[in-house]
Order: sequence, then structure tokens, then C-alpha cells
Amino acid sequence: MSNLALVFLDSCVSDFEPIRLLRGDDEQEEEGDSSSSSGGGGADLPNTLEVVGFGDSEHFCVTQEHGIETNEEDLMQVMPYERANCEVNPLCDGLYGNRCEEDMVLCLKAEDETTCTGDGGAPIFGYSKSERSPVQIGVLGTGVIINNGGSYTAGTLEYTDLAIASVLSSHTEWLESHLSNDTCLNSTGTAVSDLFVASDDLAL
Repeated sequence: MSNLALVFLDSCVSDFEPIRLLRGDDEQEEEGDSSSSSGGGGADLPNTLEVVGFGDSEHFCVTQEHGIETNEEDLMQVMPYERANCEVNPLCDGLYGNRCEEDMVLCLKAEDETTCTGDGGAPIFGYSKSERSPVQIGVLGTGVIINNGGSYTAGTLEYTDLAIASVLSSHTEWLESHLSNDTCLNSTGTAVSDLFVASDDLAL
């Protein structure tokens, strides 16, 4: 599974620090170490991650309490997700075939809170131990909602959102090759290598 894209802006924005990205462990890959966790994407990733997206609060995406009787514009949301066991997650292993390539795929779940249509491609973040700054770990792919009972119209719906995402660490070489040509990044004096954070510097 891979749904990554880079968009380069026509004009540079210099008011913000660039987001750091999760770097692949070259040494581990060379040794063929497959000791990643059942959640996918490596044993040393945080158990709780944050997905940033708009969701669709009119249709209980985001939280069921928001916008049931209104048609308000969806605002940017930070939605916490837990890493899920790939082997028992029907989205990762079942509904669309086996997607448990643990070096490339991240399986996630959230209870009574969810991203929604239009949030595919949303960034997924953890935090660095050293600076507590955000580190992008993955890119959201798709998801499926499992109804656990209750009624949407009565505001009592209980559900689990299962999601699947691409892990950035499996695309380090591709990212480096394209980011090295980013004129905006080059104008800041930031080296491409400085954008990447190793998994052992993530706050667990």
C-alpha cells in the first residue's frame, strides 16, 4: 500500500519550521530484521498517534456530538488513534486481502471518533523525545466504521473506526531524492537530512 505525493508550492512560506519526517532504519533493513510490532511500521513507534484532518462532523465523522442538527463548516481536527493488531484488524487483513506488510503499513483504530471521506492523505504525527516537536510518521489511506450499537439519530451510536496508513520510513530514499530539489527548502539552508528523525528519538 502506498498513496504518497509531494506538492511543491509556487511561492515559499518562511514563517514556519519544516515538519520532521520519520526516517527508515537502513541498518535494520540491511540486516533483514522483521521484528516490527503487530501494529505495523516498527516495534518502536508510539502506541498512540494523531491524525490531522477535517473529518465530516455533519455525519458523525469526528465525534457524534458535533453538528448532528447543524450544517457548520468542518474545522481542522486532531484525532487520536491507537495502533491496532494487523492480524485481527479486518481492514488490514480480510476486507481487501492481506495488507500486513508491517514495514510499510500502519493499522490504526479509534473508538467513537473518526476521520472521514476526504481525509485520505491526511498526515499522521507522533512527537520527538528531544524537542517534543511533531514528527510525521505516516499518511492516512482509508478506513471503515464498525457499528457497535446504538442510534445515530438518537446520539447514542457507538462505533470503532479502523484505518490503514502508509509509513513514511519505508519511503525515505524516495522522499530524500525529491526534497533535495525543493527550492523553498534549499532557500532556508536546511539540509534534507535534517528533516528526518530516527524512530528511537520518538516519544513512546
